[in-house]
Amino acid sequence: MNRKTLYDLLNFVTERNLHLISDEIYAGSIYGTEGFVSVAELLDTEDFDKSRVHIVYGLSKDLSLAGLRVGVIYSYNANVLAATSKLTRFCEISTPTRRLLISMLSDTKFMNEYLKINRKRLGKMFALFAEGLNQHGVECFKSSAGFYCWADMSKFLRLYSEGGELVLWESLLNSGKVNITPLSSSHCIEPGWLLRDAN
Repeated sequence: MNRKTLYDLLNFVTERNLHLISDEIYAGSIYGTEGFVSVAELLDTEDFDKSRVHIVYGLSKDLSLAGLRVGVIYSYNANVLAATSKLTRFCEISTPTRRLLISMLSDTKFMNEYLKINRKRLGKMFALFAEGLNQHGVECFKSSAGFYCWADMSKFLRLYSEGGELVLWESLLNSGKVNITPLSSSHCIEPGWLLRDAN
């Protein structure tokens, strides 16, 4: 998301006295032309209420560590921090996981090289995937982070409905061994949009 859009979001939530939760899980997996901009970079540039802005991040996308279930909440709000610190008692990170992450994350040379190679590979794989879909007449939204693709497969629906979308999903899963998420499960109002996400 570019700076202008982030400023617009911050102004919107400020005007309406809302909280903004910024999910920055793809921060290190951006391969598009625009670099990653964290909402944290903008908080000091104007008079925004920092206590209403919360950032969440996890290692599952950038480092392909979905099974480790490690994430971060960054907030200036004392109530949010107090509540989340109470929850951490029930979901501590195991000692072997901590040791692995300390070793890996403290090796800045490895991390910089890994993220650079990963971004390049993700961009290449998305381009190949989108090209393959295009060859079958399937349109997909342009992605700029992670291996994430929203594809319009409505032309393959027997019935233009949520039920038809589920039939297509089941067919792709059982026949093609491809598991993609029907976007009706995310309340998409147009049947036939499916999501391919690597994690």
